[in-house]
Amino acid sequence: MGTFIYAKDIQTVCLPSVRPISSLEKMLSSLDGEDCNRKRKLKIKGQQPNALQQATIQVIPQATCNQFWIQSPSPVSNQHVCATAAGKDTCSGDSGGPMIAQLTEASTTWIQIGITSFRNRCPADKNRPSVYANVPYFRDWIDRYMTDE
Repeated sequence: MGTFIYAKDIQTVCLPSVRPISSLEKMLSSLDGEDCNRKRKLKIKGQQPNALQQATIQVIPQATCNQFWIQSPSPVSNQHVCATAAGKDTCSGDSGGPMIAQLTEASTTWIQIGITSFRNRCPADKNRPSVYANVPYFRDWIDRYMTDE
């Protein structure tokens, strides 16, 4: 395995304990458009960014999210977290990207609380939230497969 070099903009992210994600009010989602530029099968209108993108988003209650995704072949469950922001959202090629939250406004500690999973279309439907894998829900599974070096 290669050497990982920490820098001002390159740090690890903390994993959350198992707790309800709705208690976190301010979320930051990193939206990575790099894959959009490489995948020729994706038809995305407009110019794609060359740098990692981010947006401040709000987690919404699961009951509210379920109303938007009730007809979906992939229903929303406790394994998911839903979030949205006016005019900013995930897009094709963003799946697997992190949703992270700052521990406190004064803190430099960030926690990964979600992993971009799916949404219905791009550009974003302003009324329908994006769906993320709920990292606290999967924490036991993550711990089984992670090892300390």
